[in-house]
Amino acid sequence: TVRMNVRGYAGYGCFGFLYKGMTGVLEGFAGSNFATGCGEGSTVVARPPREADTPEASRALIGPTALYGATECDFFIRGGVGPLFCGELHGARGVHEGPTDISPFMAMTSGTAVQLGTLGLSPFSGMTGGTVYVFENSDLEEMVKVHGSVDIVRGLDPAQEKEIKSLLGRHTESTESKLAVQILNNWEQMKDKFAVVPANTEKASSQMGV
Repeated sequence: TVRMNVRGYAGYGCFGFLYKGMTGVLEGFAGSNFATGCGEGSTVVARPPREADTPEASRALIGPTALYGATECDFFIRGGVGPLFCGELHGARGVHEGPTDISPFMAMTSGTAVQLGTLGLSPFSGMTGGTVYVFENSDLEEMVKVHGSVDIVRGLDPAQEKEIKSLLGRHTESTESKLAVQILNNWEQMKDKFAVVPANTEKASSQMGV
């Protein structure tokens, strides 16, 4: 077991290609390719530094292509991320709390993500598998009308509720998220604010010209 704790400003490729038994925890800010290619059994966490844990600081935490190509790892991130967040995700699962930039979850093939925050332009483009649970985003249907390769389902079944609550619990432990605590403590009122976004293979094939 290896645990790495980083505080401050991390550059390019922080926590890239971690593998089984490895955990990376960032309390600060990172450049591009954060946790790119993380593998099965690894965990990555990012949150604003405690001394600067403000809404302003959390809007821009990590640069482009964070978690790009991550495979079956766990991730818990509280703070804004750059373009192509979770692109080509393969079996990874976790929570992101904060705004995203252009093309989040592009070409995702499998895995599960809970998104607590605004989505950038062209979310889910080319997504062929996996599920994203999106909290409080009334513009979803309009956002994915042209570029998305997904369906949008309102209402959670019991298994989905259990999955989201489990991930939010771990997110709270990892990042000290006040929003996740609020959602969990008021679950019956909050659960209807989630939309389920599963991939639609027919839409994805059409996008790719198949």
